Order: sequence, then structure tokens, then C-alpha cells
Amino acid sequence: MTVGSEERALGVFSEGEIRRRWDAVRSRLAHAECVVSPTFHNSYYLSGLPVKQWGRFAITVLFRDHDPVLVLPEFEQSAAATLSPIRDVRTYRDDEAPSLDAACRRVADAVRERGVRVVGIESFGMSVAMFERLRLTLPEVAFADETAAIDETRIRSSEEEIAFLREACRVSALGLRTVLQGLRPGAIETRLSEEARLAMERGARPDVQVDATAYMQQGERSLLCHAGSTNEPIAAGQLTEVVCEAHVWHYQGTVERGILVGTASPAVERAYAVMVEAYRESCAAVRPGVTFAEVDGIGRRILNEAGYDGVTNGAGLIRNIHDHTGGRIPGGDLRPYNTRPLEPGMVISVEPWALVPGVGGPRHCDLMLVTETGGELLSDVPIGELRV
Repeated sequence: MTVGSEERALGVFSEGEIRRRWDAVRSRLAHAECVVSPTFHNSYYLSGLPVKQWGRFAITVLFRDHDPVLVLPEFEQSAAATLSPIRDVRTYRDDEAPSLDAACRRVADAVRERGVRVVGIESFGMSVAMFERLRLTLPEVAFADETAAIDETRIRSSEEEIAFLREACRVSALGLRTVLQGLRPGAIETRLSEEARLAMERGARPDVQVDATAYMQQGERSLLCHAGSTNEPIAAGQLTEVVCEAHVWHYQGTVERGILVGTASPAVERAYAVMVEAYRESCAAVRPGVTFAEVDGIGRRILNEAGYDGVTNGAGLIRNIHDHTGGRIPGGDLRPYNTRPLEPGMVISVEPWALVPGVGGPRHCDLMLVTETGGELLSDVPIGELRV
């Protein structure tokens, strides 16, 4: 079924923003006449409708020479009418067939109606099961990987996207400041993390959707950089690594800080000081024309020269629509092999750090906007030594 064709005011992005994305992706299609986007981040990016893929599929089909099609469960139709400028909405129901089969049939119908002969797919996000369904349902067409057409558009953020990322970083900073106020020996990790999360949610603008998380690790447990909080009390003489993340309309902001509780051992104090130097120097290097590899290399060199060779990770990544299930852009990672230059409009995290046995993994992390002349930190939390 198809919803009406009237002009609508959208709930997340302006209609002009969504249409700008369509034009940009269309201009970058290398071989295909359309691209089928079933991943949460890319379907949302192209449709304006955020539908988490949990046993059901929301698929945006962007055609080069025709209007796009949105395939989704029928109960999401009212949300599509509010949030997406796509007029051709094809729905399916739970009692019709398994969701994968029903959704792929709707995609195939739209492709055939438009006489498409080459269909683009997301090779990084489309499951083998979905690809096989489409291939068997559309034996007359060829398939081509068009992941790059979307990634190359998403890698630079628009003004509307930057506004969401700014808000996400502002909210994340509220959580970090709450931790700084309450962090003392005897405080409980989980309770302090929950106070930070609540501060983030309460401090967010009322007109945006926010998902907030906060967690921390002490001492050597900070080697497990994505481990959550425990019920352990904060101990004096330790490094405490704090992570506060806010997603505003699924655009991820983060503020992470290593915080010293009192005076630590010489080994901890030294590793912490070197990390702060690596972080400051890496942030100072962010500007147009500098490569992703060069930013990564600055912090890596400082850590290595200090004797810390446990730099097993890159120093950051492009932030856009992003969560722990997807949304990363491989060409936007700060890595030694990524010689692409930074460009205005890119938003990256900067987070050089090393795994230091016997100490932990001290780390600061902020988002930075690449401007026309340099780099702008998107939070105002102090970036030097933090000690309580």
C-alpha cells in the first residue's frame, strides 16, 4: 500500500536534508540503478525513519532515476507518514510470511516495476540470507556492491547532523561532570554511573530522543574498555576510567575521561601523564588535509616512545549514526593504513591509548568537528589531568 503524496513537515530531519542525501548517493552509484539498504543506520539515513531491525526489516530502496520505496512492517506505517518524505511505502504483516520473505518480495516488486537490471546492495551490512532471497526472487537482475556510495555520503556530516552530535556531546558532558562531583573513595561504581545516566537524560533537550549510558572501570579492569560498572566501591590510589555516551536521534556523542583518585603509584601516574600528552597532541593535529593515519600516528608515537607498545587499537573513528550493532564507516577509522585526508564536516572521535599491564588503559576521548581551518572539540570537559 502507498501513503499519500502531500508535502509534510518531518519529525527528525528536514525534507530538504533527506533529499540532499538521495541526490548525493545517486550521484555516487558506480554500477547499479538502485541501492537496497536494509541496515538500521543506512535505511534510517536514507528514509528518516529509525526502525531497529529486530526480527522485522525496514528496507529503503533508493532508485537512481525513480522515486524511492520504503518497505516496512505495517504497524510502522504511521511513523513513516510522520518522519519520512518517502511516499511509496510498501508494508507487510506478521501473518503473511516470515518477515525476511515478505520484505524481500516487496523489494522485488518495486525493482521489477521500474525495470531495473542492476541492483546495488550493502555488502557490509546485508545478511547472506537476505542476499540469497533477493537473488532467487530476482534471477533476471545483476547485483553490485554500492556500499561506498552511501559511506562516502555519510562520512561528512551536514549542519542538521552536526547539531545532533553537538547535543549528544553536551549531554554526555553532563554525565561526566556528575561523576566528577561524586567520585570519591567508597562511592559505588553502579550507583555513580546511574546518577550520571539520569543527569544526562534529565538535562537533554525535550524535543529530541536521547538514549544515555554511563559506566566505569577501576585500575586494571580498565583494560576491558567496554566492560560495565560493578558494585565495587571506588578505591583510593586508582585510575578510574569513565565513559558517558548519549545518542541523540541515534547520533552518538561520547565524553570519556581517565580520572585519578588521590595519588596513584608511580607506574599509574606516568602512564596517565603520557596518555594526556598523546591525547592533547592528537587533538591539536586535527585540521583539513591531515590524514587519518597522521592523527593516529601522533598518539601512537608518543605512547610507543614512552615504552607502551600495547597500542592494539586505532585512535578514533568517524561518528555519525552509530551504535554498537553497526554504523561504522571503514574508510573513516583513524588507523596507520588510512591515508585519506580529513575534510571539513567530518566528525571524529580522538582517543589514543595503550593497554598497560599492571596499570590499566587510561584514556580520554572527545568528538571533534573538522572545520574549514582546524578542529573543534564538541565538549567543554577539561582535557588535561583530572584528579579527585
